[in-house]
Amino acid sequence: MKIVFATSSTDSDFNSDCDFAYVDLSPALARYVLGLMDAAIGLFRSNNAIHELHCWDCSARFFGMKLGDDLRDKLEKHFPGSSDSYALLPARVNIPESRFKRTEYDHLVVTISGLEPEVYWRAMPRDSDVYVETGMLPRRLVERIAAGKQVKPGKF
Repeated sequence: MKIVFATSSTDSDFNSDCDFAYVDLSPALARYVLGLMDAAIGLFRSNNAIHELHCWDCSARFFGMKLGDDLRDKLEKHFPGSSDSYALLPARVNIPESRFKRTEYDHLVVTISGLEPEVYWRAMPRDSDVYVETGMLPRRLVERIAAGKQVKPGKF
C-alpha cells in the first residue's frame, strides 16, 4: 500500500524541503511493524514508563514540493482534509526517484498511548540539523495491510 504522509520538523521554520514522506507498506513490512508494536506493548506492560520503541529503518522516503507543482496537485486531492496526516494512494500515482531527499539516522518509531500503538517514521535530512517526522499510522490500518485485506485509497 502506497502511503504519503504530511511531515513535521523539529524546527518549525525549516524542514529541509521534506514536506511529505512516502512509505510503501507491503504486507511483509506491516507484519514486521505489528511485531514491533506487540513487543512495545509487552515492554509497556512490564514498565509503563516506556512509551516509544525506536528501530533503524529506511522505509520512509522524504520529499518536498513547491506551489504549482504538478505532483503536489496530484497528491493533495488524496488528502481529504487539511488535518489528515496521511493518505493512501492509488497504485497509478508514482513519485519520481529524483524527488526524494537523502536522509540519515532513519528509523521507525512505535509509540504507545494506553495500549493503542501507532507507528511513525523519523529521519534527519542530509546536511541539516533537524529531524523530520511523518504523521502517525494507527495499528488498525497496519493490521489490515498485514492481513492482505483490501484498503481503498483515500483516508482510512
